Amino acid sequence: MELASVYYLLFIIYFTKFGACDSKFEHISDCVYARILERKPGTDWLTFKCNEVDHEQDIFLQDKFHCSYHPVNHSEYAFYPGTIKFENCRFNQIHIDFFAKFPNIHTFNISDIELETLQIGTFSGAKILTNLFVANNQLSEIQSGVFFAAKNLEVADFACNNIKSVDTFAFKDAKILETLNLSQNAITKLDEYMFVDLINLKELNLSHNKINEFDFSALPMNLMILDLSNNNISNLERTFTKIAKLKHLNLAFNPLANLNIGAFAKVPYLEYLNLRQTHLSAIPLATFSHQQKLVSLDLSENYLKKLDFKMFELILPDLESLHLNGNRLKDLHGFASELFPQLHVFDIRGNNFNCSYLLQFMKSISSEKLHIPVAPETIKTGDTHVQGIKCKSRDEVMELQNHDNVTEGDEATEGHEATEGPTQDIQLHGNDMKDNGAKSTRECHNSLYLIIAGIAFISSIFFYCYGLFKIFGQLKSNNLVPEVSIPHEMISERPMMLNI
Repeated sequence: MELASVYYLLFIIYFTKFGACDSKFEHISDCVYARILERKPGTDWLTFKCNEVDHEQDIFLQDKFHCSYHPVNHSEYAFYPGTIKFENCRFNQIHIDFFAKFPNIHTFNISDIELETLQIGTFSGAKILTNLFVANNQLSEIQSGVFFAAKNLEVADFACNNIKSVDTFAFKDAKILETLNLSQNAITKLDEYMFVDLINLKELNLSHNKINEFDFSALPMNLMILDLSNNNISNLERTFTKIAKLKHLNLAFNPLANLNIGAFAKVPYLEYLNLRQTHLSAIPLATFSHQQKLVSLDLSENYLKKLDFKMFELILPDLESLHLNGNRLKDLHGFASELFPQLHVFDIRGNNFNCSYLLQFMKSISSEKLHIPVAPETIKTGDTHVQGIKCKSRDEVMELQNHDNVTEGDEATEGHEATEGPTQDIQLHGNDMKDNGAKSTRECHNSLYLIIAGIAFISSIFFYCYGLFKIFGQLKSNNLVPEVSIPHEMISERPMMLNI
């Protein structure tokens, strides 16, 4: 009985900690006010906390707050918040007159409040709003006129929603917007006129969407960082004609398959280019002939069998990291340290190198200057490798040569199974252009708490039944449970027959 009580108590603790804390409420019950600078508008932080009980009338006392925590006396507790956020709150929409009560807000964090819609004119009163965070909500669209009069907005984060469409004039008045994050949504296409007024946009994150067509010529000319990774873009026919200032470009995890020679001709200032897992089987000569400022190039996890390094001669003097891991390369023809005087990281894991060739190659390079990542934990007993990099034995090389007789169409269907498992054996250690789906500052889903709560719940049911059994046993042992006797005449002496 005592054991059952203990487990029941543990269940209550688990439920309170992992279940109840995930509950959200529609009523503001408390607030926390933090003063940064003495009586200077816009420098204080205000956090609203929601619960079952509505205390809004007690919190908002004319021009003063009544919070459970505050740094100053109530008589001096005036309105100076500049940053507002919410905890455990659930609001389907934000009242249009919200900013009339908080004229000094420059940072508004309404992430993770189950927001479903933004009304037209929601931010019309946000005269000095510069940072807006609306991530981890349930928005399905961004309507026209939402940012009417929000002329000072610089950062807008809409990551991890369910946005399918963005109206052409959604950001019409946000002319000084510099950072726009629309990652991890369900966008399939963006209107080319959407960016007309975003003349100061410098960073655009559209990763983890469903975009299959994209007009790069419509992007603002001052754009410097563009993330289109994890989409369905299959070609770069509409090249980057107007964004000559672009420095970071992430196209990873798109089914590009082919690159035309002039794909990157209009972006000469490009420093970071990520083409990881874009189904590339060849790199045309002079593809990177205009990228003399390139610092990091990621060509990992593709279908490259050959790569002539002479195509890079006198082209990439500033290149510091080159990632070729997870391809089908048999050699590194033409590679020489002199081609890349600044190269520090050269990742060649997970290719089809002959062990004899790989041994000679490793001896020919300067290990003091050049770092070649290895993954010793992936080396198993019996694996052939050179300094921690897997390679093919003579028999394996013969098998690969026979395998190369398959048609290109067959190769396309094989995917990455023909390589040495790039997603398992290859670490992306040293990549400068990381996948920005992870960059988004927060995860969209977390099921750990639910799993723990579920286990605790099942355990509690088991031990509750166990407790009832123990109670019944104790009652019976103390003769507190009446015994039921059956009259002798009701017991048949004949064996029971089952009629089937």
